[in-house]
Amino acid sequence: MNQIDTPLRIKSVSAGKVPLTLAVVWTDGSRDVVDLSGLVARSRHFTVFADDPEAFADVGVADWGYSVEWGNGLDWPAPNLKRLADEQRSVTGADLAAWQEGAGLSNREAADVLGVDLKTVKNWRAAAFRDKPLPTAAQWSIRHLTQEPLALIAHYRPRRAGRPRKAERDKGKRTA
Repeated sequence: MNQIDTPLRIKSVSAGKVPLTLAVVWTDGSRDVVDLSGLVARSRHFTVFADDPEAFADVGVADWGYSVEWGNGLDWPAPNLKRLADEQRSVTGADLAAWQEGAGLSNREAADVLGVDLKTVKNWRAAAFRDKPLPTAAQWSIRHLTQEPLALIAHYRPRRAGRPRKAERDKGKRTA
């Protein structure tokens, strides 16, 4: 029997402690604090909240949990809110290690795909970065490569263990 995926819905929402954030409880019990300051700054509709925190705080669940709605009639769909929450969540060294394991990538292959040195990947996986956010560009890359399997396939080049064979080394040399 096939099980149909049901979209994640919002159980409750309230204005967060930080301006222009929402504290969201999802129907699966998970929680997120979502920063909407980018939306407020870039959307001509949502700019009304830039100088009116009381209007922003007048928010509730709408459409049976499939969106949030403010007292002024503006609304925002749950999938977009969840996507923002996922994008704002930090990617740590532990997340890098989990991504590598799930994708079956060696440190060298991960470094190649991310466009960084092998030493950088090793440093990010070390205890010092285990629970700390990686640089922003690395976080974006890992999120994208996790969400889009074809992106990994497009950029993955397998590595062989050991030194390259003489013919492979000589292939890149010029002949006189």
